[in-house]
Amino acid sequence: MNLNSPDQNRALGRRVESNRALFEFRRSAESNNGFSQALKDLQRSYNSGGLNDLTESQISEIEAYLAASANEGRADAGSALDNMLADLADLRSQKREERLAKEQTRPPEGREKNVQEVDPALARDSNTFDRMKREFNVLFERSKSNDARASKELAAKINGWLEELNFLSDRVQGKDALRKEMEDARRMLNQRGNIEHFFT
Repeated sequence: MNLNSPDQNRALGRRVESNRALFEFRRSAESNNGFSQALKDLQRSYNSGGLNDLTESQISEIEAYLAASANEGRADAGSALDNMLADLADLRSQKREERLAKEQTRPPEGREKNVQEVDPALARDSNTFDRMKREFNVLFERSKSNDARASKELAAKINGWLEELNFLSDRVQGKDALRKEMEDARRMLNQRGNIEHFFT
């Protein structure tokens, strides 16, 4: 998959200012530096606070690109990629909490009419849900490609996730849809005969 075609570069160039971190990562990954080195540089930037100015949507764009890269045959990055995705999810959750806190403390006269009061418990449940969904999606995509390690890890975690979903607020958006996806994934693993003893 060539992510460095002229058309893609032109489109990406128009978005440099809106998400420079993603642009720099993609440029490095598609150069002689390679994906693994670009991932190390991104992790170093995260550790030094270089990604702290990103918005939730910009972080999500980087997460989506990394997840897609793993599915395009770059899973050799292994735990480094998983760790980076986990760090980005944590940063996005932090940004969300900061945004919700600002909305909560905004003077009533400056608050939009459709902005509801923030429920701290709901915010925590939403963050838990996002982290769970991200990890499930990464493992599920790899499992569909017959990645034995990912299938085993998915099988080991999926029942716990389903149980944890029961404790999350019913107001968490996407909760029922994720439960169905997990149940479908569990059936897929059983039908393929992958580590059935996890579900007995």
